[in-house]
Amino acid sequence: MDEFKTSTFSQRQDEWVSPGSDCMKVDFDASFNPITKSSISRVLIRDSLGLIMVASTYPHYGITDAFVAKAQAGEQAINFMVDLGFRLVQVEGDSLTFLDRQANTVVHALAVEGHHFQGSQYWVEEAPQSAYAMIIWGGAGESF
Repeated sequence: MDEFKTSTFSQRQDEWVSPGSDCMKVDFDASFNPITKSSISRVLIRDSLGLIMVASTYPHYGITDAFVAKAQAGEQAINFMVDLGFRLVQVEGDSLTFLDRQANTVVHALAVEGHHFQGSQYWVEEAPQSAYAMIIWGGAGESF
């Protein structure tokens, strides 16, 4: 873990902002179902131009609450990034302390897709149509 730099807290953002050249941005989100005690993590990795490099959804079971679901989504995002070999990254979630949900609309669109599948789903250099629709439409704060 020595290769990871210390994180810095930044002010809340209302729109997607490029991470800068040669850097990837990893956005994550989670939805929680208290009845089934399950959650869906969504991870979206984009380059400095906003182009989608990888998108994924992961189901989790035995989740106790929404806080745990968000934490697990964050952990999943970091593990995914490490597994893919991305080292220069910016990680972003839409908790109120990090990012307004309006700036994470593409990742939120993956929620719809994630609930349609039993297992994990991966898209390489693409994403589901619902995510692209949010980018093209410029949905609620998405800008490049």
